[in-house]
Amino acid sequence: MIFPRTTDKPPLHRVGPRLHAGRSVASLLTAALLAAAMVGAAGTALAAPGDPYVPPSETVQTPSTDDCAHRSQPPPAVDTSEDVPPGATPPTPLPVPATPVGGGRMGECGVIVPGGVPPLPSDISAGSWTVADLDTGEILAAKDPHGRYRPASTLKLLTAQVMLKNLTNLDQTVEGAQADTAQDGTRVGLEAGGVYTVRQLLSYLVMISGNDAANALARTNGGYDKTVADMNATAVALGALDTRAATPSGLDGPGQSTSSYDLALFARKDMATPPFPDMISAQDVRVPGSGNEGYIAANDNQLLYQYPGALGGKTGFTDDAGNTYVGMAGRNGRRLVVTMMNGNHVPRRQWMQAASLLDWGFALPATTPPVGRLIGSLAEANGAPSPTPSTGPPTASGATGATGSAGTGAADPAAVSGDAQPTATTAPTTGGLPTAVIVLAGIGVLVLILGVGLLVRRRYLNRRAASAGDAEPVQEEVAVPARSDGAADEGSSETTATPAAEGDSAAIGTGDDPAPTAGGPVAPEGSTPPVEPPPSDPPTLDAGSSPEDNQAPGAGSTPGNPPADPPTLDAGYSPEDNQAPGGGGTPGNPPPAPPA
Repeated sequence: MIFPRTTDKPPLHRVGPRLHAGRSVASLLTAALLAAAMVGAAGTALAAPGDPYVPPSETVQTPSTDDCAHRSQPPPAVDTSEDVPPGATPPTPLPVPATPVGGGRMGECGVIVPGGVPPLPSDISAGSWTVADLDTGEILAAKDPHGRYRPASTLKLLTAQVMLKNLTNLDQTVEGAQADTAQDGTRVGLEAGGVYTVRQLLSYLVMISGNDAANALARTNGGYDKTVADMNATAVALGALDTRAATPSGLDGPGQSTSSYDLALFARKDMATPPFPDMISAQDVRVPGSGNEGYIAANDNQLLYQYPGALGGKTGFTDDAGNTYVGMAGRNGRRLVVTMMNGNHVPRRQWMQAASLLDWGFALPATTPPVGRLIGSLAEANGAPSPTPSTGPPTASGATGATGSAGTGAADPAAVSGDAQPTATTAPTTGGLPTAVIVLAGIGVLVLILGVGLLVRRRYLNRRAASAGDAEPVQEEVAVPARSDGAADEGSSETTATPAAEGDSAAIGTGDDPAPTAGGPVAPEGSTPPVEPPPSDPPTLDAGSSPEDNQAPGAGSTPGNPPADPPTLDAGYSPEDNQAPGGGGTPGNPPPAPPA
């Protein structure tokens, strides 16, 4: 049923195609802008699901470590996570090397920087941190680098190294177990009976910090205890002598500790072990469900989305450990890693604090002398000569995986995949958002050109009709071709309609209004055409005037009488738009019924 309009707007048959074309252009442009906004918003949501970057705004007093209080063990626990079973003896602290690993200054416990460098960022909350070059192993600055703290989930960098060494078939399938789903802390959502590959589990481990994935990998590696033993053996082989693992996931356990220096060792070794660089830099990964497609999980490291040249990293938190963090980025051919321990999210999130340290490190001249170096083996930790550090980004030549043996960590930086290395012109991306914006802008320009073309063409037709003395300009409408029985074929394509021959029935399609004819609206079959008083001297509509100009009293009609011209229905409007008062019938009479 079609209802008459209840507005004081002039009848639409007086509104020329110029206004219709303008509205069409506006509608097209509005749709394009809305589409761009929705895609942009979706891209932004995917690329930056967390807090937006906030620049440093205040100075914080970082914990003083000048007294070397944590040289041998972490601060006291604040909960019962490190309690041992009744009758068991807590592990004793790891021995402290007589010679500081990484150089003499690494034995200092306060802030360690070269002389003559710019001031450090003012809002670093971490009790211990290290800034190092991933390729050369040079340490640019540090604070209590060998202080021992709890790692939380940053320990998964060591877990990943063990799995990449031991589980060489990344396509090996692993069935989820009930024990996986019962893990404390962060879980990715493994299901008992679900089937996953080692590659997927490793991605869940480092991207989403899944403790259920850590447990599944430990089972696949031969069990929980074997995996912890492998982690400790790998740490010793790398010269990470501040590290003792108690859990594969990094959850607190008796005697567990590491240092910001050791975390930098793990990150460097992992980045030299394909396919770790690709995994850690991925923005999202699919987690399959049992009998369904599952869901898409986003990388939990915000640095990856919001810092130019970010390569990835690892987050961590427990009540005893506080906030821990590892972040890596490349700029102008140089790759740096920042590790932070015993921190908090005040005044800014940990990844933002790491971004400040990265900016500081990238700003240093290449000739700035280092304060220490990252080693790569137990032999180096014991004072053996260090191999000559590389001077450029690693390549993928002959790299097949980690060896895990002593003496291989720093000597084999060429094992890093070249795909993960940013170039000097690498700009921050957000999940393809810049490309999407460019494409949408191009679409918007095309829509604008098309709309302007339609507007110009309709104006040309108006002028041509007015100059020929026609009472109404011929309008081109989009309609469905009429069938012989008067009903439109719902499956047919839209075509540009020409004025119908007198006596033809109007086409009525899916959402289209009746097409205009040369002699006015055509009455449907079986109905009586509305009777209209014959107009005397119909006015010639001025295509350059407004609808109000053409609707003046006496211009082709007498006040109180119906308009001289029958309504021209516009296929681009809803039935309510086309149903002007009296449109299709005399005033006071209902409009003709649509054809059956």
